[in-house]
Amino acid sequence: MRKKGTPDKGKNTGLKTTAPKAPQTAKTEQKRPAKKPFDKKGKPTVLRAKRAPNKSMADDLELYLKSGSKYIPVRIKTHTDKNDGHPHVIIENLEDKHVSIGLSTQKKKGKGKKSGTNFALEKSPLDDGKNSYMRRQGTVASKEEYKDPRDGSMTPNDFEQAKIYAERAKQKYLKKKEDKKK
Repeated sequence: MRKKGTPDKGKNTGLKTTAPKAPQTAKTEQKRPAKKPFDKKGKPTVLRAKRAPNKSMADDLELYLKSGSKYIPVRIKTHTDKNDGHPHVIIENLEDKHVSIGLSTQKKKGKGKKSGTNFALEKSPLDDGKNSYMRRQGTVASKEEYKDPRDGSMTPNDFEQAKIYAERAKQKYLKKKEDKKK
């Protein structure tokens, strides 16, 4: 005979039994696995730190690297042109303009044999898993020419290369602007 209120062995009575949880100690916390660098969909997670509204992400590169993330968050917008536009990584703000670098899925800039090659990226900034390339020439264009802002991430090596291309475009723009004043 069983006592009243206790379930029979082997029968599902619908009563749930739970064992009391052990108290958390420093040893049990150390055994827990660290958070994975990927979310549920398999996309890499990026630690995001707050930045001043007018600062570019290039200014805060050290902050992101100190945060322990292996990817640098970037702002990606579509730059409108005659072909309806393509994605650009915004590197810096200059007056009322963005300094940006175009992204592509094509290895070469054009279709001819002599066309230049685009810079191969280690990882797609759009986190879509496709092979991505970065144009070697930066763009300085009005902020009104950009639409559809979204977040992405780049490896530190890719971001450093993007900064080099952006600095070239910025210097070219400033020189052209200076020559107009003369």
